[in-house]
Amino acid sequence: MQQYPPYLRTLPYPQICVLIDPTLEMPPRAYADVPENTGDITFLPIQDNFYHRDSQYGEVSTGWFLEKLIDLCSARVKLCVQEFTGNDLRLLYPMNRGREILKHVLYDPCYSDGSCSPDLDAIRIYRDAEGGFIQPVYSPLSDIQGIVSLDIVREQLRVRCSPIVDMVARFYRILRGVEVERDWCTLDRVAPHLLYFGFIYDIPTTVPLVERVRQILTAAVQDVCRVSYPDVTLDTTSLVESAGNEMKEFWWKAQIL
Repeated sequence: MQQYPPYLRTLPYPQICVLIDPTLEMPPRAYADVPENTGDITFLPIQDNFYHRDSQYGEVSTGWFLEKLIDLCSARVKLCVQEFTGNDLRLLYPMNRGREILKHVLYDPCYSDGSCSPDLDAIRIYRDAEGGFIQPVYSPLSDIQGIVSLDIVREQLRVRCSPIVDMVARFYRILRGVEVERDWCTLDRVAPHLLYFGFIYDIPTTVPLVERVRQILTAAVQDVCRVSYPDVTLDTTSLVESAGNEMKEFWWKAQIL
């Protein structure tokens, strides 16, 4: 089932399914597993490793392969990227290509922070009227509420809590000089999260660092308020500038209505 997940049968044909695995059996099991009435599909089996980036262990990135596939994407050509390694693909998305690419390229149809054994039968790919992908992972919560399932909205709230509370908000306090520096909360460590949340809330990287972090925190808090506390008037500025416990309590208590 992993080699040809059921959700692919809901997408238009023809399809090309690239299977990359150093231990991939030949011929792939998918050849026998795909029902006879399946549409036009071509399998490209590759017995090799795949690395999104170079690693400290000498592994050389093969991400150029994905880049080439992304170059082909358009209103008529879509790309789904699914891993079964538990790898979190959120920060690996080609955000440098702008928001238009979201309609055509879907990383992780599970809309999660990584999984080795997802329930493939339960996956539903959300698309708009023109066939473009709806992307809960890269959208404000208030934009997807009422469009995707409540479970997905709740999951996005859950997975955003730790990066915002433990990394971005803490880093903001360090920048302001109200908390001691931490070797695990430096700009290098926080930068991927700033890129990710800046992408979600459309905050340019050209904004000066302290102001950019403040804007990201403000946008994230306002977003959670819209979906979890719609009838509560909250002093966003005080929460963003708080000592830390208030922000943590705010996120932990947030419940999607």
